[in-house]
Amino acid sequence: KSEANGRLDCVYLWGTLTSIRSEKVRKLLGDPTEGFHGFSIFEKNETESEALASFWAWAQNWIAMSKEHNFSIGFYCYSETAEHTAMKSVSKRSNGKAGGPSIDEIEEFKQSEYWLDIRDYVKKFIWSTENQQLKTVGKIAGAKWEEGANGALSTVWFDKWTRSTDVAERESLKNQLLEYNANDVEATLILRNWINDGL
Repeated sequence: KSEANGRLDCVYLWGTLTSIRSEKVRKLLGDPTEGFHGFSIFEKNETESEALASFWAWAQNWIAMSKEHNFSIGFYCYSETAEHTAMKSVSKRSNGKAGGPSIDEIEEFKQSEYWLDIRDYVKKFIWSTENQQLKTVGKIAGAKWEEGANGALSTVWFDKWTRSTDVAERESLKNQLLEYNANDVEATLILRNWINDGL
């Protein structure tokens, strides 16, 4: 999100990292694309509402495929409160535009068996000497970010992106933001695997 320099609140990116653990499922679905994907306002000049709608359609499609082909699926995040607050904020601001989810649908998703918050497990099993933020605990598990990168700096990058008229600078800033978010979702997967393997 960005509120830098007095800008209105805006959620500019929903980042996902798809990982298929079953070779049988991978073949069944015809080798779907795995890895990082950002649903962002950088794509085709989308609005935040359209970016959320794209992410929502992607998630619902995976849920539908899991039901059709009878395989389990999970959507992992780190700190669901932040994620769902952001989703609800965009939904409220969009007022039903762009085909995004309603607040009730978001709440239902949060309460579903599909949504899991890695931070809940970190709170139970990991005692960091500093804090339990993603970057602190993620680095213990082996995750990496660009030196000095953090959430506050990412809002500065986004604010510069919105104000810049230089094509090369905008492309560079966009790539920085996408890489930063990719590192976040990769860290979430690394933590999931680390905890799952018994630390």
